[in-house]
Amino acid sequence: MVRMAVSFAFSVALLAASGGRARSEEKKIQKSEVPRPVLDAVARKYPAAKMAGFERSDENGKTLFEVRIESGATKMDVELTAEGKIEVEETAIASADLPAAIKAGLAASRFKGWNTRKIEKVIKQEKTENPFYELVVQNRSKKTEVVFDRDGKITQQEEKSVKDKDNDKD
Repeated sequence: MVRMAVSFAFSVALLAASGGRARSEEKKIQKSEVPRPVLDAVARKYPAAKMAGFERSDENGKTLFEVRIESGATKMDVELTAEGKIEVEETAIASADLPAAIKAGLAASRFKGWNTRKIEKVIKQEKTENPFYELVVQNRSKKTEVVFDRDGKITQQEEKSVKDKDNDKD
């Protein structure tokens, strides 16, 4: 009974650490495997962008499609439902483009002085007025993904493997 309670608590902690998102592995797919409404929605919102990659994942029982787009130097991942509803937009940005509140929040955190490996501006469900920022930071022995709200407050952090290349700069 105690073992089951500990296992349940561990599962709840993992779910909470992932931001409540139960996510399966993302699987790379071909453009031909992406539903037409997904491709149409991306093309409509980002007409000048080149679609550079496609993935499929199951999240909380819902299938999502991720389309990697590039427009000039800008790289973005757009996550959509099969019906073409945009759920998440993640745009890679440079340190210089971080808002002052995020820079101040980072400087005031325990991650001050760590190397920034990746920065993304994240918009959920097209609510551009409420972005958040995901930063992957690293010191000599640790790598951590830190999420800041638009006011520079840390809302989430998750330790990453130092060997995990997926969290480095693109």
